[in-house]
Amino acid sequence: MTPLIGTTTWSTDSVDERERFSFWREVVCRNVFNVSVQAPPKRFSASITARSQGAFRFALCESTSYDIDRTQKDISRESTDHYLMWLQLRGHTQLTQADDLIEFGRNDIVIADGRRPYHATLFNDGQCRRQAIAVLPRSFIEARAPWLRRRPVFKLASDSMYVDLTRRHLLQLTADD
Repeated sequence: MTPLIGTTTWSTDSVDERERFSFWREVVCRNVFNVSVQAPPKRFSASITARSQGAFRFALCESTSYDIDRTQKDISRESTDHYLMWLQLRGHTQLTQADDLIEFGRNDIVIADGRRPYHATLFNDGQCRRQAIAVLPRSFIEARAPWLRRRPVFKLASDSMYVDLTRRHLLQLTADD
């Protein structure tokens, strides 16, 4: 495998506290991940390191709690067709896509269809929440997991055969070094 390229880090640490959420919403969420976000009325803090290799994108994100909406409008602005894979490292997330509500916590992995709208509430549970995120081309995922075509969002069973291997790969692909 060739090395990952295009590594970029964004952080609200260097932004005035009153402007942190606006910075995160406009620079990172809208322009990088093509989602809309809302934060609770608290102090907001976030950082993300993202990298890419061709059509594959990987990120490690830490933040306080906030909500994400991926709307049909957001999807129509996207030129790629992909699945999202989240590995929850700290905190927990509630994800709603279509009629499915999935809650996931530490070490859980969820895959969602990037062509469909979703709402996610990210909870920090008293400390910064942390997630590893992969954006994977649809053709890559459906060649290996064709059953995902029938279900827009799916939580991998924590005791499934290859879940530990998947966790290790996601952690390696999103590592800071």
